Amino acid sequence: SDISVGSVSESITINMGETYALAKFYSTFKSGKTEITAAANGYASSKESITTVGPIPSKLAVYVAPSSLPADSGSYKAVIVQLQDDKGKPARDPVGNVTVNLFSSVTEVGSVEPTVIIPYGRTHSAASFHSTVTAGSAEITATAAGYASGKTKLTTYLIDEYKLYVSVAAN
Repeated sequence: SDISVGSVSESITINMGETYALAKFYSTFKSGKTEITAAANGYASSKESITTVGPIPSKLAVYVAPSSLPADSGSYKAVIVQLQDDKGKPARDPVGNVTVNLFSSVTEVGSVEPTVIIPYGRTHSAASFHSTVTAGSAEITATAAGYASGKTKLTTYLIDEYKLYVSVAAN
């Protein structure tokens, strides 16, 4: 009755001499209740309900891996945004893609992609952080409609040019 919760095989056959047959139930990421109806010519129909449960996403978590990046005007796919349930466990959006808005608190240190999509059926997605040549810290914030926002801290550091030169010259 509610295909957003799950669906079943359109038909099954009860073989001669058997009293039942099994149909497959295909659940979705949406928790809920749906009714399955069985009907065949010459027989009374029958209904049975199925309830599915699962983690329901309620908030965003933001991670940076690694948590420190060079202040070198580089671009790093290091910001991970994850959907989580109220207990902090990964969860999938039951309806579709989730558009997440991202912000850096200190753009002098770097900026983050303004939006990232968490695809339907996935729990997370990665975004790029674009560093500047200014070392420092910034807070990365993620927001999306219907979810509590998430934040994390990211630090950039200057690379010691002399050590870098010696390392490159030695190779």
